[in-house]
Amino acid sequence: MTENLQKSLSSNQFIVLVAEFNSSIVGFVDCAVFPSFWECQKQGLIVDLFVHPTYQSRGVGSELLKALIKRADAENIAELHVSTGWNNRKARKLYGKFGFTKENLLLERSHRTE
Repeated sequence: MTENLQKSLSSNQFIVLVAEFNSSIVGFVDCAVFPSFWECQKQGLIVDLFVHPTYQSRGVGSELLKALIKRADAENIAELHVSTGWNNRKARKLYGKFGFTKENLLLERSHRTE
């Protein structure tokens, strides 16, 4: 995991932002940045947004999203996409607060090796 994180942090195709409290990381958001050849612009896919349960409902997720959107704007990322579960009402409410709307259907195929 550490090796993958180091590669991601050194890449301009990935954004990782963290939230800290008392010198401890309490949340993070990571976003993959990729070109859309069809639309001729950069797009971002929020891969993870995590806030430690102790710090949830305290604005940490909002601050992470706000910082990510600001960074995406500065880097001319034309669209941000995110996927979350239908039953994750808290996440859907949070993303809606920042202008994310239901636009497309995301289909998923899992390939798991055990």
